[in-house]
Amino acid sequence: MFWPMTFGMQTEELESLEWKNATYTVIFNSSITKTRIPYAKQLKEAKKKAKVVVVDLDFCETAANAAECIPIKADTDAAFALGSPKITNIPINTIKRIVIEITKRKPLHIIYGASNYQWYNGDLKGRAISLLAVLTGNIGISSGGISTYAGQYNLRFNLSSWWSPKEESLNWVPYLGFLQGKGK
Repeated sequence: MFWPMTFGMQTEELESLEWKNATYTVIFNSSITKTRIPYAKQLKEAKKKAKVVVVDLDFCETAANAAECIPIKADTDAAFALGSPKITNIPINTIKRIVIEITKRKPLHIIYGASNYQWYNGDLKGRAISLLAVLTGNIGISSGGISTYAGQYNLRFNLSSWWSPKEESLNWVPYLGFLQGKGK
């Protein structure tokens, strides 16, 4: 994962309720409408104000609902973020237009699909894509930045009352409890 070596912290996803305040959203290889169903509503709200662009190998459901879909060759996300048309097979005019659009519209929100960094050099792809947010001044501002949404870090509430309740009974039953007939 690119977060620790790039920003010095594990992660800092943009709260999904903030999506609607971004004016430009770029989604790299993340089919939110399939893999992040609870966030599909926030994406729909974001589209009312923002231009949503999907950069993906496939014309996924999220791309079908975006203002624009840019088909990209596998493993060329970093090259696209760094403006290299030769490797990506994306026309230079398209790359220039996207760059101009993201520099003129703030806040910029980038969603970087979790599968991207689970492959060799995925951390380098994340670092290259994060440069788009950094160089356009979209880190540390409301509704701007880059989000990975891998699912393991974006809980924002204190879990101690759930896992260790003060009452006698637990609020949850382990999966094995159901299999062993102990679930209620």
